[in-house]
Amino acid sequence: MIALRRYDEAIQFCQQQLAASPRCVTFRLLRAQALFALGDRENAVAELQRCLRIDPTCQAARTLLDAVATVEEQLRQEKRAQGQEPRPRPDQPRQRREAAAPVPHEREVARPHREASRPTRE
Repeated sequence: MIALRRYDEAIQFCQQQLAASPRCVTFRLLRAQALFALGDRENAVAELQRCLRIDPTCQAARTLLDAVATVEEQLRQEKRAQGQEPRPRPDQPRQRREAAAPVPHEREVARPHREASRPTRE
């Protein structure tokens, strides 16, 4: 349905499927894609964050979060260029996007850095 640009139908279908299987990451990703395509970035991000709470290793959710952040940054730049949004003052820290941060998970185990195990070249 998403390929056919029938986003409202896709959202409705995903919601029906999620009612039966609320932890299904696939339907959450599809719903997020449809929401994003309709311009509902806020709900798309919320759905993607739910995906990452269910499966912190879900690269598709992280990729789509990055795409949402890119679109939001482009929109901010366009507004600035049109004089609709003030530029941040140099003394104010830039707001960081929380969605890109890794989602903590109780089963996550600390892994050693790969750099430490590589032999050094001289």
